[in-house]
Amino acid sequence: MLKSTFLHLKGIGKKPERTLWNKGITTWEVYAASFQKQLSLFSEYAVNNPISKSIAAYENDDLSFFAETLPASEYYRIALEFPQDVIFLDIETTGLSHYYDIITIVGWSLGKEYGVSINGQDDTRLRAALAQAKAIVTFNGIMFEKAGSDPINLLFLKYKRHKR
Repeated sequence: MLKSTFLHLKGIGKKPERTLWNKGITTWEVYAASFQKQLSLFSEYAVNNPISKSIAAYENDDLSFFAETLPASEYYRIALEFPQDVIFLDIETTGLSHYYDIITIVGWSLGKEYGVSINGQDDTRLRAALAQAKAIVTFNGIMFEKAGSDPINLLFLKYKRHKR
């Protein structure tokens, strides 16, 4: 799915992306081949080409590139590309305040592994799974993303506030 995504390119929205697909332009390689190559005075291949940036990010497992350039509503495309590396979290809290509510329990699944982490108990397995994951899917969407970009801090920022 990710290699068929064009929404992260400047000026391409859902309608133009669908038009590209209808014209048979369904991958980055086909997209790049559909344009005449512009000769460069400095190199044979233009490094700043947005498609070459996409391909390089994909090959380097740089999912942050796509998270920064795709609309949040389209993040599922990242998860669909790497299903074995997506951690699914069910996070239960006493509320959603950043100041006085806490995470009480986290259920998680990554590939064929799953587990439960209860506040105050050993969370080593959950932390290891988070470190291994390339993408995170939560049932509460972006509410927990505001805790920070580091997936481990994403959950445990609230723990740290209450474990002083």
